[in-house]
Amino acid sequence: MVGNKVRLVVLSAIGWLTTANIGCDNATPIEPYTPDSAPPLTDAIPYEGLGHGTLVFHRTGPEGNSWGGVYVIDIDQQSSWGMGGPFYRSVVSPDGQQIAYTAYAGWEAGTAWDVHVMNIDGTDAQNVSNLEYQDRFPSWTPDGLKILFWVAGGNTDRIYIQSPVVNPTDRVVVSDTSVFLSLSGRVSASSTGGIAFVGQLGDSLLGLFTVDMDGNDAKLLVPSLSDFVSLESPAFSPDGQTIAYLSVTRDSAWSYQSIELLLIGTDGTNLTSVALVDADGQREWHNPGQRNAVSVCWSPDGSKLLFNRPEGDLVAHIYVINSDGSGLTRVTSAEGITDRSVSWSN
Repeated sequence: MVGNKVRLVVLSAIGWLTTANIGCDNATPIEPYTPDSAPPLTDAIPYEGLGHGTLVFHRTGPEGNSWGGVYVIDIDQQSSWGMGGPFYRSVVSPDGQQIAYTAYAGWEAGTAWDVHVMNIDGTDAQNVSNLEYQDRFPSWTPDGLKILFWVAGGNTDRIYIQSPVVNPTDRVVVSDTSVFLSLSGRVSASSTGGIAFVGQLGDSLLGLFTVDMDGNDAKLLVPSLSDFVSLESPAFSPDGQTIAYLSVTRDSAWSYQSIELLLIGTDGTNLTSVALVDADGQREWHNPGQRNAVSVCWSPDGSKLLFNRPEGDLVAHIYVINSDGSGLTRVTSAEGITDRSVSWSN
């Protein structure tokens, strides 16, 4: 499936700036949560095809009996468990011991969304950001010592890096607030010291960028070209040399059409298509940001990629594929369910 026929599929300036309004009318209200333990997974998980490590993802649904929470799949032990709660944008730490996520704080608090960290079993949940405006899309540095997230609000969006603790003393702004006007989806940190993100740089440049940890040397790897095709979820490979990302195509009614999984070198070369799959559905569960309901991550050894695929209104399932484009396999399959925010650790 790997080949040279690769489409550059990204947002234009008009498509980017109107994203927050497009599709809002088709989103359902924020799903209710309960502190009850999660229903056990009944999906036939293909453990043998996954290899090693721990998967973490968010599950919502089904419609009419709405439930939301985070699930953990221990591949080595062939076991799973879930935790009901407001665990948006969950992502597992590299050592598999903690989960960072975004939770609603309430507009009256002046923060709206904050980043939290909890143990892999759901215990000891703590708010570790509590900044003004909306703190979104946490991720981990490869060594697991720090988290990254970005804050939407004010004149510009800002990327932060800090230790995953309450009231950190080492919190710094990675990006100059006069540079990144808008960001989208999860940012990714490299083992070689860079950051990848989708956003707007300056007054006009839109697309997938890399930048140093200190916010310097920003480079546009893939530019934005189309109103109805967006870039999503850049993810560095474990060796830090390659970035995986999703190119999502929608029609004029904002319904999903296709998802392409692409790889590109950190120097902007070797753009390669790993998979192009059909996608379907228009209605999505409401979540922080009307977009970015899809994501991709690498296996710890870099041999596989995990991503979620919309397959109808309020429905999305997780798939795994070898990094050479072979062996596309469905991982989750529950009816009427949305699975998203995939992450994979040792």
